[in-house]
Amino acid sequence: MLHRPESHVRSLPAQERRHHEQVLNQLGLRHWAEFDREAVAAAHQQHLELQGTDAHYLVEGADIHCPPGVYHATPGSSTSFLLRHLHGLAVGKPPSILEIGVGSGAILISLARRLGAGRYVGVDISRTALAAAAENAARNGVEITLHHSDLFTSLAGERFDAIFFNAPLYDRVPRNDLERHMLCDPGGRVLHRFVAGVADHLKPGGAAYVTVSNIGLIAPLDAPPLHIGLKGAELFDTGVIRALISIRSEPET
Repeated sequence: MLHRPESHVRSLPAQERRHHEQVLNQLGLRHWAEFDREAVAAAHQQHLELQGTDAHYLVEGADIHCPPGVYHATPGSSTSFLLRHLHGLAVGKPPSILEIGVGSGAILISLARRLGAGRYVGVDISRTALAAAAENAARNGVEITLHHSDLFTSLAGERFDAIFFNAPLYDRVPRNDLERHMLCDPGGRVLHRFVAGVADHLKPGGAAYVTVSNIGLIAPLDAPPLHIGLKGAELFDTGVIRALISIRSEPET
């Protein structure tokens, strides 16, 4: 029997659903809501178990060590997705780059290798992740600055050309620290806090880049006067969509 996936959007309160649909209209995305909940839950459990292992990955030529408790930069991960869909990045010379939730450092290290000498700052709420990022940067000959921080809390007054956030995607109450720090954002609370603070840390003409998915809530992105745009998206057999979104304080020229 053909299983029709249950809609995630239908369960939203009316006001939140309006914000959600406004974001989809701005991005030009259609058929965003449908996904197979059972398949997603099973895939999430496998993904969660992977995060408790120790492994090395080759990310754009960099050797990235991911110890247990640090998000794994597999070829199918949202880390690789973000790097794959990041095109035409306009930054200053030298560039100033911030990554929120730096994890293993795979994204920040890859950007430093792409863009050359500049200022590369990573923050994370997990000290295990910060230690892994420092180790990986040293192994790959890349200089980065790391801070222990909950989103922007340690960055008062600092501004950047570009800010990256490989955000937790799953709208689910976390059952453990792995889910809490890396995978789950119940009610879109983390995304809401990121959107609320991002404009204060962008240089004029700068942009933020954040991953989102239909297994999470995107209503927080409906936050005028910010301007959002779609950089890339991928659809899975389960009906899951993940997308890379740009956020700017002024329209892109």
